[in-house]
Amino acid sequence: MKYQEDADWEIVKQSDKRTFPLGVDEHGRLVSWNTRSTPNLLVAGKSGSGKYYAMVTPAIEALLYGYDLIVIDPSKGASDFKPWGESRSIAFIGQGNYRQTEACVLWVEAELDRRVKLLAKTGCTHIDDLPEADRPKRILLVFDEFESYLKGIMKPTANPADDQEIAKLNRRINSRNASIRRTGGALSRIAIQGRTTGISILIGAHRLTSRDCDVFPGGRAFYKTVGKLVLGAESLADVVCMMNLSEAHRLQKDYEINDGKTIGRGIYESAEGMLSVVQTWWPGTSDDISDVLSGVQSAEKINFDEYLPPEVK
Repeated sequence: MKYQEDADWEIVKQSDKRTFPLGVDEHGRLVSWNTRSTPNLLVAGKSGSGKYYAMVTPAIEALLYGYDLIVIDPSKGASDFKPWGESRSIAFIGQGNYRQTEACVLWVEAELDRRVKLLAKTGCTHIDDLPEADRPKRILLVFDEFESYLKGIMKPTANPADDQEIAKLNRRINSRNASIRRTGGALSRIAIQGRTTGISILIGAHRLTSRDCDVFPGGRAFYKTVGKLVLGAESLADVVCMMNLSEAHRLQKDYEINDGKTIGRGIYESAEGMLSVVQTWWPGTSDDISDVLSGVQSAEKINFDEYLPPEVK
């Protein structure tokens, strides 16, 4: 396998809008994220593994497909997406914006409900069945550094003396904890019901297991809808399914995935359990990406103010 595979945007232009090319396997065959069978995707990998490139490529493809793009990263600010993605996304939530994170995800959940009602009213089972004039745009929700976000759930400090400063801090901790759980619960609903309504989620993390998702309602169900693209030497235990673990470890070894040199190489497991090695595409520099997206106009930002949780004093 090559150490770098440049993105082939011509293949993307010829692809249907529910298939996201990710890279190629050991035989040079295309490996894609197909949202028909795998509605959501987790990209996992440590710094230097190529996670950024693997996250960016589907986001670029979504914009080329005419999707509405939402980018959320309250932990690190989604700086990698900012040069070309901020103006083209309908929402871009940066570092420290936890209230906006919840509000934006709740907006998407409300949009999901609106689409479910539209399908019921028209007797359709999928948004593709709707007349073009009534068909809403597909949405790709990108949530990077998700495991860092979940680790924002903290234990309040014991306060037997009823210290007012500690009490104030605990109110903020409890409010943050509740917000993260509400956001996770909404993401779970979106992940489970989004397939028919044209909403997909792309999650980025250093590592994320089903147990990590136990902190929010429906976390295990959420995890079952997610395909896994695990890059670099990251452990596959508790990430890929048990029946694939031995084969996944063999692929890691045979294709030098854990030697520190193969940036962007990893293991892809679909939600159905199909396993393959993949050298993910290199999308180019920020300037290259801006050139690819030159025909994609700036997007009008959504207003999610009505979903903002109250500030805690």
